[in-house]
Amino acid sequence: MKVVWNRYGVWALVSFLSLSAGAAMLSMIPNFQPFEDGTGAVATFNTAGDIHKDNPFFQSLGTNGRTCETCHEADQAFSISAKGVEERYDRTHGTDPLFAAFDGANCPTATSTGRDAHSLLLERGLIRIGITLPATPEFQIGVVHDPYGCAITTDVTTGRPLISVYRRPLPTANLRYLSTIMFGARDPDAAEQRADDQREYEFQSGRPGEECGAAACTGHRAER
Repeated sequence: MKVVWNRYGVWALVSFLSLSAGAAMLSMIPNFQPFEDGTGAVATFNTAGDIHKDNPFFQSLGTNGRTCETCHEADQAFSISAKGVEERYDRTHGTDPLFAAFDGANCPTATSTGRDAHSLLLERGLIRIGITLPATPEFQIGVVHDPYGCAITTDVTTGRPLISVYRRPLPTANLRYLSTIMFGARDPDAAEQRADDQREYEFQSGRPGEECGAAACTGHRAER
């Protein structure tokens, strides 16, 4: 891009860079709005027209400060990237809801907002998922290498082993062509995923029982 060294040109350049750095500040995402990344640019097409942020996808997920957009940003192909996470960490000093210890830290017991406690998210864009083993599993899991000390912990609710696995949030796009949602097909559709997410987050925040209303649970529509 050519830089015009006057106050108007510099303002235009800064505005463009701010737009390409993230979609979170936009109130509306135009169809095919390009966002620059390391491969060139990414964009989204919505068959219903421009994506307006007055729908449940962009609204608060209970009381934890998160929305669906927290982990699914338009400028990162409706997922998150390590670079985008790094920029958010620097901007918020690790206080963004994305870095909640429940799944945004390497271990659920993390009490620090420091980089070391969130290295998998910062360096690889990985979210921690805790999976409780069945009461009578037909297999055994052994730890070969556990650099973070929480590969297998105890589920405080059931007392059963809790396995920590890590993955990047899947892009919330083309959902009408999917028969299930999430890695491992844990949720049948996007509405159930949103409801499950809220129940889990609120439980970890010490507010069990707070669930999204029917309108909020019909989210994940704008990204199609």
